[in-house]
Amino acid sequence: MRRYCSFLFGCLAIAFLTTPSQAQTYTFATAWGTSDTVTFELKEPGGVFVSNAGEVFIVDSGNHRILKIGVNDELTQWGEAGTGPGQFNSAGAIAVDSANNVYVTDSNVGNEHRVQKFDSSGTFLTQWGNYGQGEGQFSSPSGIAIDSSNYVYVTETGTCRVQKFDANGNYILQWGSRGRGDLELDTPIDIAIDTADNVYVLDMRNNCVKKFDTTGAFLGKWGSKGSGESQFNFASGIATDRSGHVFVADGENCRIQVFDSSGTFLTQFGSRGSGDGQFLDAGSVATDVTGYVYVI
Repeated sequence: MRRYCSFLFGCLAIAFLTTPSQAQTYTFATAWGTSDTVTFELKEPGGVFVSNAGEVFIVDSGNHRILKIGVNDELTQWGEAGTGPGQFNSAGAIAVDSANNVYVTDSNVGNEHRVQKFDSSGTFLTQWGNYGQGEGQFSSPSGIAIDSSNYVYVTETGTCRVQKFDANGNYILQWGSRGRGDLELDTPIDIAIDTADNVYVLDMRNNCVKKFDTTGAFLGKWGSKGSGESQFNFASGIATDRSGHVFVADGENCRIQVFDSSGTFLTQFGSRGSGDGQFLDAGSVATDVTGYVYVI
């Protein structure tokens, strides 16, 4: 049995996925929220990530903070509005490395386009980046992911590229430019990396997922615009699990689509609405080591 969790209107809804021999079926089960042990409200939530330890990290962008839900439902938060260390203006994406360090992208209309790094309790460790198009600079950092060697990958919607850094923010390499070709991107809104270190970039305006290795070599792509299987409409979130599945939060289609690592469509769940297991806009997605899938 696998289960997925979904953040809806400030609540955390839980459902489960059964996997019979021929099909996968998702069924809503229960919910966490303001009337349960985990009490919180979200305003313009951004990314979500689950650490190997099972802690759930949520970017509460409109409230300029990070929320952490522990394995025993304990709630921790840090951050406030501002441009200093540990402050956020428009925090977007979040990822956690194997040492449980937390990386958050942040940007605003000024010069604070950056990545901030914290320990798992929210203590500020370091930051890097400012506004620009040079190496180590950012123009609207949008997605962040970490490979098995703790290299950090950041997508930017302004420059339509991927930059790779070490865990201390030292620049390694980059790839991508604006366009529709295999090595080009148009609004790379999110990024995910599987256990084999394949890099998946969600190319929102090209309505596809592009697959690369860790040096930026193109490996394949899938998707087109629409509402059918393997089609997307302003998809905005991507994640992988330990079985090699790729999950895409298909925003305006209000669903999650599931693929294998080659892009073969497997299944989908969700529909438009405010009921259990429905979405008004499936924005961000994450998985954990036990098979849960989380959707904001």
